[in-house]
Amino acid sequence: MSNEKDEKENAKVNGDAEKKKADTDEKRSNKSVIYPIEPSALYIDDIKNSKKAYDITIDDPPEKPSDSKPNLGFFEPYKRLYAFADNIDMQLMAMGLFSALLQSALPPFVWLIMGNFVSVSILREEGKMGLKNLSSEYPIDDQFASSATPAFISMLGLSIAMFIAAFCQRIAWEISSIRQVFRIKKAYIRKLLLMDISWLESRQSGHVAAMLQESADSIYNGISDHLPMVVFILSYLLVNIGVCVYIQWDVTLFMCLAIPLLIISRILYSKWFANTMEEETKLQNKITNLVNETFNCITTVISFAAQKQKINKFEKLSAEHSKLTEERLRSSVVFDSLTQILLTELIFTGALCYGIWRVADNSPGRLCALAINMLYMCVTSISIGFHINGATRAKDNAKEICEVLNEQPKIEVELGSIDNNVDYVPVTRCKYRRQSMKFMGKGALHFRDIHFSYPSRKETEVLRGISFKVEAGEKIAIVGSSGSGKSTLTALLLRFYDPTKGAILLDGENIKMMSPDDLRGQCSLVSQEPVLFDGTISDNIRYGRLDATQQEINDAARKVGAWKFINSLPDGMRTRVGERGHQLSGGQKQRVAIARAVIRKPIVLIFDEATSALDNIHEEEVNAAIDLASEGLTTITIAHRLSTIKNSDRIIVLHEGQIVEEGPPDELLADVNGIFYKDPDQQRRAWARSSLGGNKKLGKSYSVNSMEKDKLKLPVMSKKKSERLDYKYSRVHSMDVKQHGESMEDDDLPGKETNFTVLKDLIYSYRKEQSFISLYVSKLLQY
Repeated sequence: MSNEKDEKENAKVNGDAEKKKADTDEKRSNKSVIYPIEPSALYIDDIKNSKKAYDITIDDPPEKPSDSKPNLGFFEPYKRLYAFADNIDMQLMAMGLFSALLQSALPPFVWLIMGNFVSVSILREEGKMGLKNLSSEYPIDDQFASSATPAFISMLGLSIAMFIAAFCQRIAWEISSIRQVFRIKKAYIRKLLLMDISWLESRQSGHVAAMLQESADSIYNGISDHLPMVVFILSYLLVNIGVCVYIQWDVTLFMCLAIPLLIISRILYSKWFANTMEEETKLQNKITNLVNETFNCITTVISFAAQKQKINKFEKLSAEHSKLTEERLRSSVVFDSLTQILLTELIFTGALCYGIWRVADNSPGRLCALAINMLYMCVTSISIGFHINGATRAKDNAKEICEVLNEQPKIEVELGSIDNNVDYVPVTRCKYRRQSMKFMGKGALHFRDIHFSYPSRKETEVLRGISFKVEAGEKIAIVGSSGSGKSTLTALLLRFYDPTKGAILLDGENIKMMSPDDLRGQCSLVSQEPVLFDGTISDNIRYGRLDATQQEINDAARKVGAWKFINSLPDGMRTRVGERGHQLSGGQKQRVAIARAVIRKPIVLIFDEATSALDNIHEEEVNAAIDLASEGLTTITIAHRLSTIKNSDRIIVLHEGQIVEEGPPDELLADVNGIFYKDPDQQRRAWARSSLGGNKKLGKSYSVNSMEKDKLKLPVMSKKKSERLDYKYSRVHSMDVKQHGESMEDDDLPGKETNFTVLKDLIYSYRKEQSFISLYVSKLLQY
């Protein structure tokens, strides 16, 4: 019985699995669904001989909150910092450490030898003074020479050894720090570029850029200068104290009472100093962000006459920054002065007086050596504070770098290193990795029950149950009011974000199973504001595919209709576009951007408001380029202008994150109760002038330029009549009189209110001015 029961349960499980596999449109349950990997004909390489089968979990694993920071200990940043050191760096640092210890150990012995030499010199002079009446052949000079020569040789040898040790220590730490900081910068940049969009948007660009430069410089100084000097000073103090104890232990003990007080006070001050520097850094980042934002949007600032506002804000932040800096500098001056006066001069003077009383009668040379060693010990103890501050800043910056490097992107990314090695963030859900298999799709898309909320606004659902299919090679348009979720769909398709619920399929494959780089290699995006880089036109087009030849670049320019204007430029393809492409017009920049998208040879083209910022002339040019570029490709066009989507096979209308209408343009335009039909009159007139609306029966149109409008003005009129003219004529001017050729249609166009009522009211208002009416009617008859 138990076996039969088990067989029934297994059969039931297998039946359910087959049902889920067959029904691809079934909504996913709240639990994770495991889909087995099967070989696909869409990939070049065959995996039938794979020795290991993998199961892919579609649902995301539980993720930690993005704002949670790893708990790093005090030494952990240094461990992570030195983790970038290779074997050569470790050898260099070992040599630098040994050289620093050697350099710190030698000076006390130099002063000790010099003290012994001073004692011999004093004895020589005393001997000469006491024996001046004796024979000059007394062997005092011979004794002095026999003592001075070894002392001189020893001091010279130690000085040379100190020089060599200092040179080796400096060069070893410098080379090692340069190599390590280079790797830190490379890792930091790679980490930033591979993080997901939501993480990058939550950071200020000025702070991210400042961390790259300022933190790297601080870490470099910490590795090459501050940390080695801390090791050198501590070692020097230990050796010096030992030599001083050998010379006179009680005087050394009196002097050493000041050293702990000096070091403890410096450490406490360093903590306050680090907190102040952190506040200064935050204010400096705000100032940097303000300056970058102002000059990136300088035309907007000037057009709104907001220079004074920006200046006031800059002055306010600068005043706060200057106040903190002044407080820090004042406290530094006071602290350094007190430590120098109290701990160095007073205590050193007291110790020296005590030493004279204790040592002078026995060995004045040893007293001299003791005094010099104690003096250097005090001065070195003061300088340790500066290097501790530098090491503290380096530690804090290293901690920030570690926090960024420890962040994990929500969307797992495949990494390709600069050294042509392949590193991976665990791509557990990728069916195939880019390096071994390439996706060969046709461009069929399926958005299945898409729900999405932005990470910064999780309580607001931008998309609510979006479902539609796009056939390969089909041209669809997505329209809707601002905030309806049009651009969000493209962001999800390119995996800038992952939907909170639902799935997007490309040729039947869930895009979560694909490497993001592989997915984005199949799609090309042309956004509203084309971003060109400072370089030549050829370089900007090649940016779409770095291995493209010059002939392929030229073909891409011809395909989108950009070849003519490029050849008209003095340098042709070698013309530099300037920063953000400001040397080119809006239409020219957009066509270069389209050529850059086309050269990738994508299977899906996305145009996100590609013509919204252009005038009518440039709009026609870019629309022609879009039509040429999208031939045979799956095309998604997002637009507000109906003239941009006139050639679409299907239109999807979004409203508040949901699809409210969908169908061919003719059907949507014929539905007088639909949302698409109720678009503004100006949009429908533009549609009527387009090729799709050209078969409509249109009335005659007119256009009045500025010179002709001046002829229509009357020299004298009453105040009441003037107000009536302003009201009536403004309606005509705002709706139908345009300098760019917009026309007035009759009521044959569906949904268009007739303008003859306005014309009748205008004629009635000026029934006495026959000349005006005649001129007005004549202009109508001309068209």
